[in-house]
Amino acid sequence: GGMGGMGGMGGMGFPGMAGMGKGGGKGRAALAPPPQHAAPIGTLVVLRGLQSAQEHNGKTGKVQGFDEGKGRYSIELDDDTVLSLRPGNLTQQCRVKLVGIDSMPELNGQSATVLNFNEQQGRYTVKLSAKVNGRDAVGLKAEHIILSKGTRVIVQGLSSEQFNGQMAQITAVDEEAARYTVQCQNGKSIKIKYENVMC
Repeated sequence: GGMGGMGGMGGMGFPGMAGMGKGGGKGRAALAPPPQHAAPIGTLVVLRGLQSAQEHNGKTGKVQGFDEGKGRYSIELDDDTVLSLRPGNLTQQCRVKLVGIDSMPELNGQSATVLNFNEQQGRYTVKLSAKVNGRDAVGLKAEHIILSKGTRVIVQGLSSEQFNGQMAQITAVDEEAARYTVQCQNGKSIKIKYENVMC
């Protein structure tokens, strides 16, 4: 607080404040708080599927904000680079619960963290919270991971085209029916299977 006091003392309060607003506003004023369907500021993500800047694929970063007009996130990488990216080029490193895995039933009910998504294989790589059979990471399809309520997702693979590609937020998880209820950016709420979302 010492410096703030100094600024105020010299009758320099006004220019000081204006300067502050400018500095603080650079990141914030331009970007309103993210809408309900966009990932919150600080969400950890991994970059994927970038064509023009392929050197960034596989890097991790944090959500700094979301530009509704452009439909892009502002992502700060670990090396302080800031990129403007589409939601489809990000995978959130969120907590998940594993389910319905017949080949390794001992994984069912385990909690894990998404590390990334492999587009060629159509699988998530998830890090297990405890090693199982000596492995601490496995590759799983979307239908085998349950995202938690509040996770932001992109809707995919529905026969109703209007919803595919919509950003959405999971508002409820029905484990018995193996369905999420998601609130889409178009304002509609739909109930869909686990495999119909990407985190």
